[in-house]
Amino acid sequence: MHSHSLEKKIIILSVIWLMPVVLFILDPLKGSSSLALWFATLASLLVSFKDKRYFVFFLPFVAVLSPLVQEVKIINLYPSDFFILILGVFLIWKIVMKRQRVIRLHYGDVILITLMLVVFISYIFSFEHQLLLKSIANWFLIIISFLSCRMYLSNKDLKLYFLTLTISILLSSLLIIFSYFDNITLNNLIYLNQVGVSLYTEDLSRASYFYTNIGFLIAVVILFLYTRLFDNSHKINKIVTILFMVILILSLVVMLEKTALFALLLTVILSTTLFFYKLRIRIRIVFISVVLLCTIVGIYLFQLSYVQNIDLFNGFHVSGFKQRLCVFSSTMDVLFDNVGRFIFVGFGPDSSILLTGNENIDASKVSCGGESEGAIDSTYITFLFEYGLIFTLLFLIYLIKIIEKIFFRILQSKKPFNGFLVYYFMIMIYFSISFISDTVGTSKIMWIVAQLFALSPIILTNNKNIESK
Repeated sequence: MHSHSLEKKIIILSVIWLMPVVLFILDPLKGSSSLALWFATLASLLVSFKDKRYFVFFLPFVAVLSPLVQEVKIINLYPSDFFILILGVFLIWKIVMKRQRVIRLHYGDVILITLMLVVFISYIFSFEHQLLLKSIANWFLIIISFLSCRMYLSNKDLKLYFLTLTISILLSSLLIIFSYFDNITLNNLIYLNQVGVSLYTEDLSRASYFYTNIGFLIAVVILFLYTRLFDNSHKINKIVTILFMVILILSLVVMLEKTALFALLLTVILSTTLFFYKLRIRIRIVFISVVLLCTIVGIYLFQLSYVQNIDLFNGFHVSGFKQRLCVFSSTMDVLFDNVGRFIFVGFGPDSSILLTGNENIDASKVSCGGESEGAIDSTYITFLFEYGLIFTLLFLIYLIKIIEKIFFRILQSKKPFNGFLVYYFMIMIYFSISFISDTVGTSKIMWIVAQLFALSPIILTNNKNIESK
């Protein structure tokens, strides 16, 4: 009964969050979406004051939708900044004033603590403290997001958390798709006050979003919906699930997210092969669904290419990956010339993006044509450059340990299909693959990625409790 009440409140608040998205789609320049988004943020805060779990539930909403406020900000802060700072105040109050221990250490947490120490040491030895201050502040916000998930959620809240994550990313995908057809460049919304920046672009070749790495979260939600196809829900629920998957996949297609699509494909193939063999009857349903999805995406691409004469297929060439390999080679050359930084501390948090004009930084991003790119498009290589070899190896060990523990827990399970365990395994596999050719950085998308990593002991505990019943 209590869970039903929570779900009802989440649905009501989700409808409130839908309003700024609808208002922006109807009239992007009117500004009514700004007030609607502030209202949604305040409504979420009011509910969160009574039940702190709502801080975690609605952090994805404020993180991915905040730029819709456009210029209606308070002391130059977005609603997401206010939301997470207030969340941080509650965490500090709970830890310091109530003298409550932060969290009980779980599997792999010692490695995570060590990683954070390396981040701060890297910042100190970067000797660019003023320029990289924003990045170290972002890391504090990431820690707040991680700790709030650990402190406020339990295994009973998993379903509601992934419900809110799914709804928030669906709203983001609707923004991406509608803005694409209206020739709106969403990442220009943040810079509208600058001279020469326009929201509309003629002949928009690909869709955009406020954050370039939104594909990480879209893929995570696609995987969640994919696993929902294997439960015992009604056929109508499965049809709705497939429809949502179509929307999410289309958003990746119009953004030309090659890495996300490729990593998704590999993750689904690997996970289906490993764990879904016991569900032979349902496999037919999933097979039909996948064929249907591919057909819909194929028809859409055909329509763009031959009806609208948009050369979208050429956007999926592999030369972009070749350019990234050249950048990786340039990065390694710089690291080998600075062995001490390569091994121990790197060049500092977000230095590859924030330290423009620096000789080493510019040299680390040289592409095949000799031009300097905007970023090192690989999480692993970026970690090497910004935090050093020790940090990167520790992160890989942590990732492998989590995958290994969940893999063997699934194999030992008596249930034919452990939804959350299989889903979490798929998330970790997807991250492992996409990190090769994409970077997540310290943006607000990383708040949600941190939440997903924080869920590992909760999901493992949830499965253990179910098995014991």
